[in-house]
Parts: sequence; C-alpha cells; structure tokens
Amino acid sequence: TASLAADANGRGQDSLVSGSVPVQHRIPRPVPLPPNDVDRKAYALQPWSSYFDAAANSRVTSAPADEAFLAACGSQPARRAQVELITPKNGVIPTDWDGSMAYETKFAAEPDGNPTDEGWSLRSVLLNAGRIYVFEDANKDAPTKPARPEWKLDASTLRELDAAAPDTAIQIIVTHKTALGMQQLLALPLRFADAAQAQLPLEPAFVHFEDPEYNRKLTSQAGHASGLISLPVAGKTDTRTITLSTDRKAYNPDSAMALRYDWDDDRAVDDEVNILSKLLTLSRITPTGTEVEMQTWENTDAPKPKELKLISLADIVQTARNTEPKRDLSLLIFEPGDRLQVKLSLFGEAGFKALKAVVVLQLDVIEEPVTPLPEAAYALLRMSTTLGNVVECARFAWGPSPSRVELICPDDLRTELVRRRAVFHWQDSARRKQAVHYVIQKITETGSTHWPALPMVTTTKDATDMD
Repeated sequence: TASLAADANGRGQDSLVSGSVPVQHRIPRPVPLPPNDVDRKAYALQPWSSYFDAAANSRVTSAPADEAFLAACGSQPARRAQVELITPKNGVIPTDWDGSMAYETKFAAEPDGNPTDEGWSLRSVLLNAGRIYVFEDANKDAPTKPARPEWKLDASTLRELDAAAPDTAIQIIVTHKTALGMQQLLALPLRFADAAQAQLPLEPAFVHFEDPEYNRKLTSQAGHASGLISLPVAGKTDTRTITLSTDRKAYNPDSAMALRYDWDDDRAVDDEVNILSKLLTLSRITPTGTEVEMQTWENTDAPKPKELKLISLADIVQTARNTEPKRDLSLLIFEPGDRLQVKLSLFGEAGFKALKAVVVLQLDVIEEPVTPLPEAAYALLRMSTTLGNVVECARFAWGPSPSRVELICPDDLRTELVRRRAVFHWQDSARRKQAVHYVIQKITETGSTHWPALPMVTTTKDATDMD
C-alpha cells in the first residue's frame, strides 16, 4: 500500500508499506530418476547395458565387447547378438602375434530371451592405418567345426600392419536375414604391445552402456513419396502403388541416409511384374532451382523392394569430385538450404526403356544437427572394495558424443517414426588384484540423478599384496 510520510524537513513523500513478511524462496529439489522397470522399458530413464538387460546399469568386461540389436519389427521379435573378444587377450596385440582372432558370441530373442543364432551372420575385418584386412576362417578345411570359431590373418598382412596406428580395431559386420540390406558395425578396439616398454600392472575395463531416454530423442520422422504403376493382369490393367521412403525428412550435408521402396502388395521382387531395369538417382537442388545429379545406381546396385540402402552424403560428394574433376566443383557439394532429390525410375524393358513409373522424393538440407547430443552428463564411477569402499569418478562428460548411432528396425521407414539407439563405449584401467566395480551415473540438465547400486563391504582389506 502507498502512504504519505514526512521527511526531516516536514515535506511529504511517497513510501511503500506492506504487511507481508519477507521469506527466502528455495528452488525445488530435482526429482530423482526412478529405477528402470523391466515391464515398462518405454519409460526407462536410467542408463542400462542393453534393452535385454534393462535392470543392469552397464556391461563391464575385461576385454573389448559390443552388441548388435534389432527392435521388434512387425511380427519379428526383438533380438540381439553379443560379442566379446577372446584372442588377443584384453585386446592387446603381442609382438609375436600370429594373426589369430576369436570372440565369444551370445544370442537372445524375445519373449523369453531364447538363445538362438538363427538368421544372424557375422564377418570380421581388421582396421589399421586406414586400411581394411579381411579375417579368414582358420578352420575352413577342418572336417568338423569347433564350438568357438577362430579367424586368422595371413603372414603377408601381418607384415603390413602399422603398430603406431592409433585407431586399430576389429570391426564385425552383423546382419540378420529379416533385416534386408541393414548392417550394424561392431567395434572391438585393439592396441599393440610395446616390447621395449615395461608393462604396467593394470587391468583394462571396457564399459558398454546406453541411455534409453536419449534413444527416444533420436527418433525422427520418415520421408515418403508414392507413385502409381499400371500392370497388365489377366487381360486387365491393375494399378499398384510404389512408396519410396527415407529415415528422415531433413539431413545435414554430411549425414548418413537410409532409404527403401515398397510395393503396396508387399512383394519382395520386381520380376513378377516385368520390371526389367531400374535407376535410383540422388541429386542436389540448389536454392536457385538448379538440379545437379550427384550419383546414380543402376539395376543390381539399386535396392530391391523391402531392402534397405545406406548412403553417406559425405562419401557421395567425395566420389563425385574424384570421378568428375572437370565439372564445376562448387556444384558438387551439399549445403544448408539445398534440397535432396531421390528419384526411383522403373522400366519394363532392359536398357532403361519403356518407363513404367517414377517416384520422386525431395528432402531438406539443414545446418542444425539432425543427431543431437544427449542433454545429460554421465559419470563413470569406480569403486575399490580392496581399499575400503573408496569411490572415484574415473570419467565424466556433459553431452558426450556416442560411439555410434544406428537404426534398429528397417521397417520403421514404412511408418511415420524411425527409432534409433546410441551406444557408448568407455574405457578405464585399475591395478591388478584390486577388487573394482564400475557403474554409470546420469545427471540430467535439471539436476535429476540417481544413486547406482555398489557392492559395499564392512571390512577393509589389506592392499599390500597388489602388484
């Protein structure tokens, strides 16, 4: 309320008078992240090791490990394939390495986690200094196959390896018969042992985890375009619909694109309707309307119906610049503001004659990242029960980049929403003979967090026997 009060000279002045009592307001405390409910995985907020292990905080191994995962797609159940490196031990390549490699595989499928390897296919390559070396089956000539497959590089390859290369890894290309054209690339990092250096008494730890909340934020809207095709059937004309689909409606200039096309009757081949040749063309449409053809795939290089085709826009630009240097290089690039045009052409005769149908899909090229970073922080907590329940933060990062982001259901492209998952691979090391446990703690941008369970001991062990 306002009142008139007199100053020292007797003149009146305005003042504000209130009967309220001043108080100190405190910001409400963040709500803790609830534990993951295995029966409500779609609402999980805490980190987990895998969709199949929603209650497990993370997967920690002493050797490089990874996992391929396919979500439930239509009538197909969710399934996974886990791998863990056996040889070389702990991912360390010894100086006398003979090129042998082995890993253990574990499979599971819903609804009961049935361990079946039906439909999975795994092949391995070695990545070293920008080169790719294919592992061969070490027992291909054996009369009986061993329980654990073994792979090997030939002697000539071993002589070419660069021990100083920082990103040496085994890459396992994983496919499944129900996901045509889709592959997931698992990575098992390696390092070379240095014969001139004394080996430290350390044990490596490889931590694999996901954030289901972040996975949901990676969902995108699919792009669609349809065209009609008239087919002669029993003396009549039957009109069918062909739909071309992509995993997004907008891309960055260096994004990866996934696309496929489908018949409305769900057929898996074109031959049944006398489609004898086809073209898939990717073009750039500049803001001024200029169309620049970037790459064309013909016949067998183009996808089959229901088959996923993966395209790297960055690789498309590099290939176009290398194969057509006489063209204006300023046009052979994707820039924000452009349009991406994907065109599928089907022909009734070989040699791209008798055009039957054309489906054109245009997409945006934008500057804002289409794959956002997580809006959370993650801490890798390391606890040593040997030293008396000592907990340390071995790693911490706000909004870290995941090790990889991948599709988990190729049939999502036929719907409106395309799901993805992000996989995080972190590493640490601890002294040997030390009882160490690792967990991942998540902190959201609002401060919400959780307290991962750690095995506490009531007595302090003597640590003098450590190396």
